[in-house]
Amino acid sequence: MPAPMFVDHEVCVSCGLCLPDCPKGAIARPAKGEKPVISENCVACRVCAKTCPKGAIRESGAEESRMVCNHCPVHCRLAPGQTGACQRYRNDGGAEPVRTVPLQVYDFSKAQINPQTGLPYKPLLTAVGSGTNLQKAPARIMAEATVDGVDVVTCVTEAVLSFSGLEVKIDTSDYIGPEGSPVKRDGKVVGYVGTSYYAARTLNIGGVSLLKGPDGFTVGRTIVDLTDGKEVELKVANGAELRLQMGKAPVINGQVAATTTFGCGSSVGKGFSHVLVPVVDECVMLDMGITGQMSEHHAAIGAKPCGITILGKKSSPGRYLVPSGDGWGGTCVHDPREVIVHVDREKAWPGLKILVMDTKVENAAYMELDEDYKPVIKDMPPHIQELLEYMRRFCDPGMVNIMYVGGIGGGVRSCLNSEHSPRVCQSIKNGRIMLTAGGQPTYVYPGGNLIFTADVAKMPAGSIRWEPTPATSVPIEFTMTRETFDYVSDYAYAVKPLEQVLREHAHVVIDE
Repeated sequence: MPAPMFVDHEVCVSCGLCLPDCPKGAIARPAKGEKPVISENCVACRVCAKTCPKGAIRESGAEESRMVCNHCPVHCRLAPGQTGACQRYRNDGGAEPVRTVPLQVYDFSKAQINPQTGLPYKPLLTAVGSGTNLQKAPARIMAEATVDGVDVVTCVTEAVLSFSGLEVKIDTSDYIGPEGSPVKRDGKVVGYVGTSYYAARTLNIGGVSLLKGPDGFTVGRTIVDLTDGKEVELKVANGAELRLQMGKAPVINGQVAATTTFGCGSSVGKGFSHVLVPVVDECVMLDMGITGQMSEHHAAIGAKPCGITILGKKSSPGRYLVPSGDGWGGTCVHDPREVIVHVDREKAWPGLKILVMDTKVENAAYMELDEDYKPVIKDMPPHIQELLEYMRRFCDPGMVNIMYVGGIGGGVRSCLNSEHSPRVCQSIKNGRIMLTAGGQPTYVYPGGNLIFTADVAKMPAGSIRWEPTPATSVPIEFTMTRETFDYVSDYAYAVKPLEQVLREHAHVVIDE
């Protein structure tokens, strides 16, 4: 069957910009340097046409025998057996495309009411496999059941959200680049370096400005690749090269960051001074946030001032703010001798024992002052090496964590009310409606509008997809009592018993 789009080779300059983001893999170059061609896998989502700077990609007119998918504004053209660009709908020869995966539901026999909220701990069913309500209202499915004597309604839809993105939490103190720096994939900006927290770096991927920007398709593809658990290569401007995969240790500049810190530098005293004081006179624990100096910090447990002044701005006794960088512990220090900026000969002594380390116990050096009061690196004594091994046990594993962030607008609120009633938002914010994503709890941000975040790792696999508008789709569930439903919704006619819903829809029971 001919492709519904074609490349005009008279106009094409073979720049290759159309190749990476095709959601169907339908456009390729026969050989390097040759002009691309479009295969019959094309569904006319027009991603390639929108990325072509020369306008060389156009409709072929060969669409008459293809089914038009009306589940979103892209209107893919599907040949028999073909799946659309979103990977969610397939032409199975019926009147309209069918959802490609079954409805994901929980074991209703385990449903219980949470006495604190008056609602079930879980929705009656998830929205995974339900389909979107973009072109139709109300929600795709409205199911009702009685749980512990309470009449409960769950309304579900796979919401298409332009206002969406990810917060990527990377459990590492390793430096990845200046905060606010662009993060690129294949040379295209897909996000920015966010704020650093306790032993963690963050990236913000996507968001409406980037999704609607010139590289929006790459942004959408990146969001879904990350949420699907694929390894994604990113480059921070003036920073690190990253390989990130949800639930796995991050790879930073080619090195696996297998662990994160056991605490900030203050832990030199709070956790370990009792074992350090007997073996060294001074310990400096370098950290991206707070660097600790044992001799100042914890005199109460036997540490004594020894005339060592260290790098950085003093925050409080024994706590220093060392400039950030790609050195030890996320600081600017690359050579442990750089830590010592002054030695007071009135208080120090030759042979003074100094341990310098980072809070991952990844880098450590043992030094002694020589006769000229200069630090000299020595072989690590075995008993101190054993102590370092002991401290490593307290480090958490390094891991990439993905939080989906979405903004719910009128198109989603219309799932419950045809007039976009403010009662919908009010009832979510005051707890009368439980908002979940793929069955998982969400946190709804305070203030105006409905912005939520949810942990992707606990959603069913493949829950989040991207649309060539560009936008992302996420399964959303609204669970409430029947009384609340009657208060917020004007779609009472659409509610069906849960048993009937399960008879009408192919479904699978998932683990809770």
